[in-house]
Amino acid sequence: MVDEKPPSPPDKPPAQPPPAAAGTPAAPKPGESPAAKTEEKPDDKAQARQPDAERDSAVRNLQAEAAKLSQTEMGRYLARGITQFNAETITIFAGPSEEAPADGQRSRRRPGRLRYTERDLEEATTSFVEPPGFRDELDLLADRNLVVLAGPVHTGKRTRALQLLKTSMRDAGLDQAVEEVPASVLTNPMWRVPRKDTGFVVFDEPGRKDAFTAAKISEEWLRNTAQRLHEANSYLVVVTGPPAGSLAEAPNRAEFVLDEWELPDSVEILQRRLRDTVPSEADELIERLAGTELPEVLAERDNPAFAVRAATEVLESHRAGRSLEETAAKLGNAEGLVHEWLSRDPEAKDLSLVVATAVLDDTGYLKVADAAVSLYQRLSGGGNAPISLRYTQRLLADHTWLQLVPAEDRRRAPVIRFRHPRVRPAVLGIVWCGYDGARAKILDWLKELATHADVEVRAGAAQAIGVLAQQDFQHGVHEYLQPWGRESSTLLRQTAAQGLNVAGALGDEQTAWSVLEDWASAAYSENTENLCTTAALAAGGPLGIRKPWRALGVLRDFVVCEGKWDVLWAVAASARAVFGAGRGREVLEALYEWTEPGTETDTLVKALLVFTCVVQPDTDESWPVVLRTADENRDLVSLMWSRAMANRFVREAALDGLRAWVRRADDHPDDHAVVLGLVADISDESPGDKNRVRHALSQWAQDRYRPSVAAATFYDLMDEAEEEVS
Repeated sequence: MVDEKPPSPPDKPPAQPPPAAAGTPAAPKPGESPAAKTEEKPDDKAQARQPDAERDSAVRNLQAEAAKLSQTEMGRYLARGITQFNAETITIFAGPSEEAPADGQRSRRRPGRLRYTERDLEEATTSFVEPPGFRDELDLLADRNLVVLAGPVHTGKRTRALQLLKTSMRDAGLDQAVEEVPASVLTNPMWRVPRKDTGFVVFDEPGRKDAFTAAKISEEWLRNTAQRLHEANSYLVVVTGPPAGSLAEAPNRAEFVLDEWELPDSVEILQRRLRDTVPSEADELIERLAGTELPEVLAERDNPAFAVRAATEVLESHRAGRSLEETAAKLGNAEGLVHEWLSRDPEAKDLSLVVATAVLDDTGYLKVADAAVSLYQRLSGGGNAPISLRYTQRLLADHTWLQLVPAEDRRRAPVIRFRHPRVRPAVLGIVWCGYDGARAKILDWLKELATHADVEVRAGAAQAIGVLAQQDFQHGVHEYLQPWGRESSTLLRQTAAQGLNVAGALGDEQTAWSVLEDWASAAYSENTENLCTTAALAAGGPLGIRKPWRALGVLRDFVVCEGKWDVLWAVAASARAVFGAGRGREVLEALYEWTEPGTETDTLVKALLVFTCVVQPDTDESWPVVLRTADENRDLVSLMWSRAMANRFVREAALDGLRAWVRRADDHPDDHAVVLGLVADISDESPGDKNRVRHALSQWAQDRYRPSVAAATFYDLMDEAEEEVS
């Protein structure tokens, strides 16, 4: 039974509607739909007799709740991030690095003294490239007779120390021989110089709890030892880690300690090694290497030890006839870069910046910096970050693997990203698995980002937890994915849902689907709305777009089950996301099936509400996909719109959606034909539909505040077509 014909619409409106004036057809009463005077269907009367506050609330809040999450926009960010990841290298456990220690050789403890002859020194400093400021370091050693080279590993300190001694002794006219003495001398206030006119070196290796012996050096030891060396016409260079303990606090530290220096150019080191080893072939090799990714890798791995290692591997590959491109790619191993960087024991502020970039890669600098400061506060014990914490000041100098790229809009802050996308998952995986004491703090910080108002920040957090879950899927599910999925925050649940999608898209898709469908099985249990919402949102992510029918099966459970009205907005948001990702036909066919005659009342209302949400996109960018899909599937679209307008509880939402399409034709004349075709098809579904559409067009054409020219035009065309038929 169809609705009876409603009262005739007002006289045909003009093509250019005038402002409302006397004689203009009266607008509907407040709360009355354009076709409110039509007779209700029997099922509408039954629904009216059974008011349902939960259902009415869902109807009112559907569009607002679905739009608030920007599910479609988040989907675009996720898709961009997933394409950057390499699924084959996403699972990274933070085991020990296989790379050689600093200066390309394994250091070892030696009891007593070890003597470097002049020949030994030449071999140890072969191809040494003088870095900027090296002459000042020589002057300091010549003046004080004692220098402490303090800093991270893999910065060429061993070779630099031997070169300092070799050059200083040559300039002083002394025999170029150096003796290595044990680190125990650093804590011996009575140590005496064992030999005059000699150079000495201490290679201070970390001991228990990674502590260096040099941390116990006092101001008195520095002063007294320098005096004894001066009297013996000898020199001592101490190679140790970053300043700490008594050494860091010594008032006279600046007179003896070098902890800030520039490194020699890595490309120059490589080229020097090649020219010294294969002089006749070096120029050709250098030219060929310039066409590989090795120059960029050397810029990222900016340290002498890696440059030496790169030269060795290039030579071995060349001799074996292997491809230089493959060698360069092997040297660009992201895990090795991250392991090497972490071996330098980066400070909390540096660790915070790199981890924040890994989470929010390719986003605006201000977003990354704010997130880094927040993480720094957690890692440094909860205190306020110092106002002097300025990441831009030395960002490119200290972190050559990061880059600042000007935004397309010059009024916005630059974008910060890794030079190579493969570094991003390596940082996340290695820090997550390697910093056991920081894991809980990092997780709390990610949870904060997961509820951020900016959808791009939430998308970054979702990508991050997806990568982290790849390290141990079950750990990820039980520690944060499912717990977050049960939280009351809708933003947190959305992030958890998309994190599950990222984990599945990058690794074990079947396991991710099993988790998703396990969450969805809660649809038939009580007090499970939060987890059900998370499952519904997860169905609209990359997993659901890859397998739309499986995703629609999950969404159907929430449509057909009794109650669960609070989950409907999430169902609508995911259905719209799948629809907007080019799966429009599948979504429309599912909605058609769910609204067939004889469908239970609540299921019908839910499915029709989902339809009204699907065909009203959440962003202007969504329109082209929706228009194309509607034009390709006009049979299903018009039929579903007819069913929606025939239902008392959905009619207002259906007409609101149709009005959005007509307004689209007002603002975009190129879409006029598609919208007119849609309006005509809906009108052709039944006489009742035609009356509803004509009445609505009349109302919109004569809107007091925003009259629609397209509505007036469509009304005229419908009227002319009817006259021709008659």
